[in-house]
Order: sequence, then C-alpha cells, then structure tokens
Amino acid sequence: MIKPKLITAPEQVPVTLEDVKKHARVFFSDDDAYLESLIKAAVSYFDGYGGTLNRCILPQTWQTVHARFCHRIETLFTDTTAVVVKYRDVEGQEQTVDNTGGAAYRVYPDYIEFVNGFAYPATECRSDAVILESTHGYAVVPESLLLAIKILVTHWYRNREPVTFGGMPGKIPFSVDALIAPCRWAF
Repeated sequence: MIKPKLITAPEQVPVTLEDVKKHARVFFSDDDAYLESLIKAAVSYFDGYGGTLNRCILPQTWQTVHARFCHRIETLFTDTTAVVVKYRDVEGQEQTVDNTGGAAYRVYPDYIEFVNGFAYPATECRSDAVILESTHGYAVVPESLLLAIKILVTHWYRNREPVTFGGMPGKIPFSVDALIAPCRWAF
C-alpha cells in the first residue's frame, strides 16, 4: 500500500489552551504560544497515521489507494464514519462508485464490504486504481485521552529536556501510557 494521504485535517485540537493552563497551573500568558505548540505536538504524538494510538482522535479524512477492487477493503483506522470509493476507469479517468442507499457497499468501523452482486467496474492496471477516502475519529473524545494530552503537555512544559532517573533516560510518565492504553487500536 502506498503511504496514506491526509485529505481533511481536524478543524481544532481536542484540548484548549485554557484546559492545559488550568491543568498545568499556569496563570500568565507569556508562554501561551509555546503551550499551543506543545498541544499540537502532543496531539500529533497520539493522532493519525504514525501516531501512537493508530487511530484518529478528531474527525479527519484520509486517502488510501489499492491496486484493485476486492469484496472487503480495510480502512486505515477504526471509527470509520464515512467512505467514498473512487476508481480510475480503463481510460484513466477518475470515477466515483454510487453508493446511494448503501447499494454498492456497507461501511463498518474498520472496513468496507461490497454487497453481494455488486458489479466491480473495470479499472486501469495501476497500483492506485481504487481510491478510498475515509473519515475517522471519535464522536466524543474519551476523557482519559484528553487527560493524557494535558499530562503530556504539562510534562513537556516542565521538563524541557529528556527525563532522567539516576542518570538513565526515562520514558513518558506511566500515567500517560495507562490513560491511552484503552484507546489504542492494534491491527
């Protein structure tokens, strides 16, 4: 599979600057820009393709490509809420599969499945002949994940260098791992 492409990024971050400042007990605005950059970094640490959760936190649309149609195609992440299937016909023109009323395929949390009897259209012979644009993300972000983001931002804010214990480099605090564990998606 070719590397996925982010089509539509989330419109906001799951925690606000005010949420983080309250959690970190920061009562001045001198470091607001720095804290906002830490929020973005913490969210990208967890979120999307390459994030430690292997899933999307907020709704976002990703594109994946496949060489051909098959009965079942896995989506990039779980929590799939919508999918548009496109393909390149034998002339190389991009077409969209009409799924009005679920006539062509059904969308499940981590895959789509074409209905029995669906006539797969002829495609151009290429590695990106079938294109999935799938939307993923929590409808409501779990509180444990919001807290994990705030803890991580606070940790990075207070410890601007790697954490060491007795001269040995340490990991992110255990509380963050414990909070995100139920949200991780392993595939």
